[in-house]
Amino acid sequence: MRWTVVLLWALVAAAPMGCSPGGPKSDLESVRNKVKPGMTELEVTRDAGAPSHIDVQGDVRKLRYDNTEGHGSVTVTLKQNIVTDVVSTD
Repeated sequence: MRWTVVLLWALVAAAPMGCSPGGPKSDLESVRNKVKPGMTELEVTRDAGAPSHIDVQGDVRKLRYDNTEGHGSVTVTLKQNIVTDVVSTD
């Protein structure tokens, strides 16, 4: 029950961020260093901050962190609330 409440809170808090274009920008090296497979979404947002964009397709969520300098991003893929992949693009 407790994890359900925490997960629900994280989803509600993060939902508006996925709707707004040009969300927060990130230091990509910092995101890459902090986010590891096996982390939960709550741990990711606690350690790396709010993502610039959130994409949801079924039980897969993708958190995208855009670069503060305007180019490149890091995409964090979560399946069932667990990080499965962290990919950087230039």
